[in-house]
Amino acid sequence: VSDERTALAAATGRGVAGLAEALFRLAPDIVVLLGDRYEILAAATAALVLGRPIAHIHGGEITEGAMDESIRHAVTKMAHVHFAAAEPYARRIVQMGEPPERVFVVGALGVDAALALDPILPAALDRDLGVPLRDPVLLVTHHPATLCGENEDSGVEALLAALERFPRARVVITGVNADPLATMPPAGRIA
Repeated sequence: VSDERTALAAATGRGVAGLAEALFRLAPDIVVLLGDRYEILAAATAALVLGRPIAHIHGGEITEGAMDESIRHAVTKMAHVHFAAAEPYARRIVQMGEPPERVFVVGALGVDAALALDPILPAALDRDLGVPLRDPVLLVTHHPATLCGENEDSGVEALLAALERFPRARVVITGVNADPLATMPPAGRIA
């Protein structure tokens, strides 16, 4: 998928159509959705229109500067049952008007799943990454701001400055999501 906004919008539309067909055919009792990505918005839209109840995991959280925040809150409003990772997020969901008896604090399920995995041995990780790792190792993922203006700081300079404070560290930088470039003015700046 391209990171151009028109391509993401088109992919979301195709996702709604395809997921509507699948949900109609499968007729699930409930649709469980995790997160805040545009793909999740497609699934939530299809489920909502088909009248399928939605359970949303990780609602109420904040992702400043990213369209994910708006998507997360939209999915929260479409959902019928909410599984928040922490109490502050559950309170935010209730503040959005959701019934408290349908909001449950369950923790971060992905963290629990990750902790249950067998760790990769350092030698195997060195081999898989193609670089020898040494202590300390910093794993870096930069989630780009998708709602800041073109001339606003994306945070990359601050990230690089922070990494310079660890000159002896081996830095492993992951790939990014297929998010659009930050070319949309933030809310309050639209004329």
